[in-house]
Amino acid sequence: MTDASLAARHHDRLLRAGRCGQCAEPAPRPDLLRGRPCGRCGAALQARGGADLLVQLETARWFWRVVGYGMVAAASFVAGMAPLAQVVVQALGIAVLHVLLLRRGLAWLPRMRRMMARFSLKLLGSALTVCALLVNILVIPLLGVSGLVLAGVGLLFTAIYVEAGLLLLRRRHRWEQQGLPLKRREWVLPAGLLGATLVGALGGIGAVAGSLHLLSAADIPRVSDVARWLLEG
Repeated sequence: MTDASLAARHHDRLLRAGRCGQCAEPAPRPDLLRGRPCGRCGAALQARGGADLLVQLETARWFWRVVGYGMVAAASFVAGMAPLAQVVVQALGIAVLHVLLLRRGLAWLPRMRRMMARFSLKLLGSALTVCALLVNILVIPLLGVSGLVLAGVGLLFTAIYVEAGLLLLRRRHRWEQQGLPLKRREWVLPAGLLGATLVGALGGIGAVAGSLHLLSAADIPRVSDVARWLLEG
């Protein structure tokens, strides 16, 4: 590897860390996205490694995506043996992957765009958690296959959160790179996610009532008695 290629890799590594590739001083990340000159040394804040800065940031995320999805699927399978435990596993998995993959991407956005993106991600995570709770309730009667079902649910919902979050950030990074102002859809998205969360919560209440009716009619020792007691209460 030549000295020039080594210098280019070091330069781009500094850019990915939020620093000027020439003087290594911290630089505003929106300035890095737009390739503006460094406010300290005047050097161009542009990648030199042959790939766009956003492409480099995306490539660096693959390892944690693969590892995270595998761990969530395995933990969801184990947790599926206990009612509703998979919801806790999924919430923890989403929280950890958010820190590893999405929070760093938020730092590249200016204040208002970052605030709207963060709010959208929180609502998306809440909506998926409510949906996972709904599925957990529905599979309680399926004692033999609940672990397999919830392993798939954990992987699917976690992947939806991460991939949708990365898509959301990727688009906003490009808009910021192009110097585009805040778009109307960035305000509409949180409102839609809030509505989906409320609908999911109402569906969860209905699913609880339906599962209790099924269990009360199944004539399972103790379990049916508890279900009837909860319905009567």
